[in-house]
Order: sequence, then structure tokens, then C-alpha cells
Amino acid sequence: MQEDQTEKGKRRWERFKVEIRVKVTSTRNGKEVVTSGMAHDVSEGGMALFLAGDLGIGEAVTIDFAMPYSQRRVMRGVIRNRDRYEYGIQFVNPTLEDREDIIRNCRALALLR
Repeated sequence: MQEDQTEKGKRRWERFKVEIRVKVTSTRNGKEVVTSGMAHDVSEGGMALFLAGDLGIGEAVTIDFAMPYSQRRVMRGVIRNRDRYEYGIQFVNPTLEDREDIIRNCRALALLR
């Protein structure tokens, strides 16, 4: 569920493997575009997900998701990397409550695997 020590040492936040549905909203030509996807990796600082959309690096988005043991979260983020349909999103100014909730959920999920 967690990264090996080599990858973990390179990261700012501990990452956890998950499978959660997400909705990503971006703005194109003044209109909101909503795309559904599946997150497969999450940390208190961001998430990696598969998304059948066309988002650019540096693009601002809103991510709507629910961890298994918490309420729905709507957070702002920015696209940091992309490899075809896989995106890395960094959360922008997550609240302490958001970060703690994500960590709590991920640790609970890690115990179930």
C-alpha cells in the first residue's frame, strides 16, 4: 500500500494506494468542464489519477472526491505532471482538516490491505 523506501525518500508526503472516484473541474473558454476519473495514489499534498481529459501542466482545477471513511471533499489543485491519461495533481492550500482527514483515511485503508 505504501511506497518503498527509495521512492518515499524523494517525496515530501507519504503516499498511499487508493481507488476512489473523482470529478475534476477545469475552466475552458469561460465554461466549466467536468471530467470523471479514478485516483490511484493520494497523499496530504496531492493525488495521482487517471482521467479521460485533456488538461495541461500548470492548469488550475477543482477536485471533488470522497475518501471511504469521510465526507466529500472539494479541493483546489494544479496539474503538476502528465503522462497520457495519468495526471499528478498538487493540492493548493489544503486546510489542516483536509490534510488530517486524508492521512486518517489512508492509514485506515493501509490496515485493511
